Amino acid sequence: MIYRAALLLLRFLEYRMVWLLACLPAGLVAGLTKNPKWLTAAGYVCERAGKHSSAIRLHASAAATAAASAFPDRLRWLQASEFFLEQALNRASRGRVTDPLFACRIHEGPAATGRRSGAFTAEFVFSGLQLYGFIPPGSGSSVDVYLDDVLVRTVNVVPGRYVSRFSFRFTRTALGLFPVSSILRIRCGSGFLSSFAGSGGLSLEIPHGYKDKAGRDASPLISGLRRVDKKGTVAPTEEELLERREAFLSIYEEARGFFMEHFGKELFLIYGTLLGFHRQGGFIEGDDDFDVAFMANGGTPLGVKAETIDMILELVQAGFGVSFNRRGRLFRLHGRDSGFAGEHLDVHSFWMQDGKVWAHNDFCATAIRSQYIPAPERGYSLLKAYVPADPDAFLAAHYGPGWKTPDPGFVNYFEGKDPQVLARLAEALITPIEYRAAVQRLKGQRDALAPSGEFISIGERHLYPLPERVQDLE
Repeated sequence: MIYRAALLLLRFLEYRMVWLLACLPAGLVAGLTKNPKWLTAAGYVCERAGKHSSAIRLHASAAATAAASAFPDRLRWLQASEFFLEQALNRASRGRVTDPLFACRIHEGPAATGRRSGAFTAEFVFSGLQLYGFIPPGSGSSVDVYLDDVLVRTVNVVPGRYVSRFSFRFTRTALGLFPVSSILRIRCGSGFLSSFAGSGGLSLEIPHGYKDKAGRDASPLISGLRRVDKKGTVAPTEEELLERREAFLSIYEEARGFFMEHFGKELFLIYGTLLGFHRQGGFIEGDDDFDVAFMANGGTPLGVKAETIDMILELVQAGFGVSFNRRGRLFRLHGRDSGFAGEHLDVHSFWMQDGKVWAHNDFCATAIRSQYIPAPERGYSLLKAYVPADPDAFLAAHYGPGWKTPDPGFVNYFEGKDPQVLARLAEALITPIEYRAAVQRLKGQRDALAPSGEFISIGERHLYPLPERVQDLE
């Protein structure tokens, strides 16, 4: 019943009057909260209602509020709000910046046939093309995404009582390999989903999409020469993947020695990296990141954060590069002298509190310290690495009892996680004020004669001008 009501409601979203009626409450919420998230949402509502001047004003307010915020959950809207602001200005013939996404378009596709298996929509965002949709509960655990009738990605759904939801983002890198024009369709089981407006799919126009040397629309995603991975970016070729993994191993070799020598801590493998090496002695097929962790001395999120910041400053002074994402999760470790264009390790702080082990992004499990440290060193064909003292216990706690069986489509979603766990973990996120204070400490500690790295907040970087590497937005 609720599923059918949701489908009916979506039809009304195509009427401008609905958006006009929504402008007032959306504007009131945005004005009362002064939150960039709601300011951006109110700007979107005004755009759909045709009130472009109001939309520009709200998007500008969202960008300014995000840039000045002392809170990570607000600062993370900086680049998104800047995108929507500049996009709105561009549509009003007042463009100030260039962005290939501004020329991209989404139209309704061919008429739907047969019974609908769900509904979806898509929109361009600062980091690419975002898909959203839902299917009836119990109708499947995944959906298939097609471009011109070619399967390009299978996406797991988040089950719910009334509807099952899914979302997926094609990054800017992936969009560069899209056909210049194509039909986007999504299938669940034996039936295709309709668009929110009721058509059988969406027609995409990507003017900067892939063309061969002869200028022909010849997308390698359609031909099968390249594919999209679970993170929405273009999966590396075998040669590219080998180069990345060699870089990971090089950074890890240097970093684990530094951690032991300077901090007295083992830098042990975790998550998918540990899963691959512990289960099969090497990387999981297609795995293109490298997760490691250390056990903090502190027993509270704030204590762990302070300890981690001290470690970061020492790493930067020693020439390593350190960055963190828009959420404020500490931290990414870049190799000495390789700069931020190179590869990085995802370093996680583990800590013990209330008889449990805690770690970002959302890990919390009953444990004792001796299950993790002292972490033994294991020899594999590719490297020597530290692993948790009881790797089976960790993998079972994180992935469940079926961790020994490969799941190529596994994606870790925040949905359904215990909000109290997420709230405690959020206390360990670095805030803009703490980051700026750490940078000032670093400036005061720098030795002018010694080489040093950089400490970068991804979230504080303005979107425009666009970086040379669009991967930096992903």
